[in-house]
Amino acid sequence: MDNLKAESSKEYGPFRIFQRLFKELGFENILSDCFKNVDTEFDIVKALFNMMLNRLTAPSSKRQMTLWDQDVEGIEGFDLHQYYRALDHMIDHKEEIEKSVFFNMQDLFHQELDIVLFDTTTL
Repeated sequence: MDNLKAESSKEYGPFRIFQRLFKELGFENILSDCFKNVDTEFDIVKALFNMMLNRLTAPSSKRQMTLWDQDVEGIEGFDLHQYYRALDHMIDHKEEIEKSVFFNMQDLFHQELDIVLFDTTTL
């Protein structure tokens, strides 16, 4: 037993937790509906999920995403240009996504909405 050592490992926990939240909070359905008429050779929703997961667990540049996604068990890896294309599609559907997320989350805490704040650092 003393000679046992791990040669490699991958993250798995954060992926499973945030994948479930992504689905249960309705983000997967919202994005799938927004992109249902967009024809691509890759899954836009999965690419966007990867970028969200990366920002939550190990923030890095888009260029580093192709290295990071190799270290997370369970996620589909994408080429750098596919991450950029997913962002292009997201910007094209920005208003539709924002409205859908707002109305989907509006009664999450059963509170009256007074103000909405959002991060504009990457706009």
